[in-house]
Amino acid sequence: MKQFFSRRSVAILLAIFVVLSTVLLQTRFRFGKRIDAVTEQFYSGSDSVASELGRLTDASEILAGLAHLYDLGEADDARNLIASMRELLRLESDDVAAIHVLYKDLLSETFTLESLLNRQELSDTDSALLFAAQHDAAQAKAAIDASDYHDTVRAFLRRYDHFPTTSLAAIVGLKMPQVFS
Repeated sequence: MKQFFSRRSVAILLAIFVVLSTVLLQTRFRFGKRIDAVTEQFYSGSDSVASELGRLTDASEILAGLAHLYDLGEADDARNLIASMRELLRLESDDVAAIHVLYKDLLSETFTLESLLNRQELSDTDSALLFAAQHDAAQAKAAIDASDYHDTVRAFLRRYDHFPTTSLAAIVGLKMPQVFS
């Protein structure tokens, strides 16, 4: 056994193995922490993108309820989008691109509901609900558009989205943060 480890080829292979293992472990843990720090900004804090998406979803749910109350056909489509968004946010999905697609669909459906409801003759209570929901939806959209998350991800990607970092990250199963746009 002593002769086996004293061979030059075995020593070189062991050195390569140790170096590669170290690089991959460092990538997995240290770089993984950096990715997690950026990704957590999407979900953490009262002004995070996720909290604003929740606020938009709540406003959309009010609009869908009003649309259902006035027998407007768009309520079911909105409710499906709302349920999907709530599920992705509950799971804290790291697929920001999928959340963004759903966000765009929900925005479109929300504006459609607003338009339909604005053409209806609503009770005073329902008019107040409509106004509040429209205000909340607009505020949530503005907060999402102005979020620091976008700039943080772009800066991170400018720094790390190149070879060999992306290749090493993929090898160890890390997913680079995604811009919400």
